[in-house]
Amino acid sequence: MKNRLLAPACTVLVLAFQTSSSLAAVLAEQVFSSGLGSYSATGSVSTGSGGARLAGGSNPGRLTSAAIDTTGHRQVKVTVNRSTTGLDLGEAGSIVAVVNGQSRSLESVRSACGAATFDLGDNAGRVTLQFAVAASSLLESFTLASVRVDGEPTSPETPVR
Repeated sequence: MKNRLLAPACTVLVLAFQTSSSLAAVLAEQVFSSGLGSYSATGSVSTGSGGARLAGGSNPGRLTSAAIDTTGHRQVKVTVNRSTTGLDLGEAGSIVAVVNGQSRSLESVRSACGAATFDLGDNAGRVTLQFAVAASSLLESFTLASVRVDGEPTSPETPVR
């Protein structure tokens, strides 16, 4: 519960993004204050000006993206602006990337505030992002302000999505 006052401050900082170079193309982007977009939600998930809040409790929140095609791009990166509120020892907000059917844990964190960038490598292919919270109370949460997937085209002919 200690992080409850910090979470609103974190959501103010979540609009800054970094890309690896000026050649990076945005392959997918979602700002959750505008809704869930192409993400599907299960469990205790709500959206508002701070983003998508995944709450704990008996039916913890989960978000899953639609498939993102990164074919023809290198240095594929996922930037997630996220924060946690009130998570206790043993509880976490988690981020998993499913790349061509193989799950890869990107982060499992008890305390987070701001942006984190994860490298998926070159020609990751078909990527699905999964976000979840494991917490005992509805008052404990993992909040996502935005998610962005960038990659550099491998050739000038690679279409920008």
